[in-house]
Amino acid sequence: MNKNEKMDQIQEAMSLIEEAQTLIDEVVKGMSCASHYDAYGKYGFNQLLGNGNPYDGSLLKMYEELDEEEECEEFALYNSDDDVTLIIERSPDHGKWIEIDFKYNDEQTSGFDDEEIADKYRNFGGKTYMSYLSPEEVCGWIRKDYSGSWEVK
Repeated sequence: MNKNEKMDQIQEAMSLIEEAQTLIDEVVKGMSCASHYDAYGKYGFNQLLGNGNPYDGSLLKMYEELDEEEECEEFALYNSDDDVTLIIERSPDHGKWIEIDFKYNDEQTSGFDDEEIADKYRNFGGKTYMSYLSPEEVCGWIRKDYSGSWEVK
C-alpha cells in the first residue's frame, strides 16, 4: 500500500469513527449511563480523532506524519568494515524491501576477490524485509544477517 492509499484509509477510518460517535451520542442521550459515557467512553473517540490530549497518538496525527514522510523506493547500506554497499529497493510486486545488488570497493560487482568477504555475502540477494520497516529498521536486520558496522547511506 502506497502513501496515498494509506492516507485515504486513515481519512475513511476517521469518517467512520465520527459517524459511530454521532450515532452513540444520540443513543445515550437521556439514558442513565450518559454521564458515564460522557466521562469515560467518549474519550476513546476523542483520542482517536485527535480531540483529546494533544500528546495522545491520534489518527489525525498519523495522517499528518504520513503526509510529511517522503516515500522511499530505494536506499543503500554501507559497511565500512568490508567496504561493501548493499542496494535495497521496494519491490513493485509486493511492496516489501528486497536486496537487489551490492558494490564492493565502490564498484558494481557480481562477486568478491576476497574469499572471506565472498563467504560472508554468499547468501546476499533476494532476501525480503517487511514493507512497513523504515530504512533504519532494515539496516538493523542487515546487521543481524551480515554483521558489521552498517549505516544507511
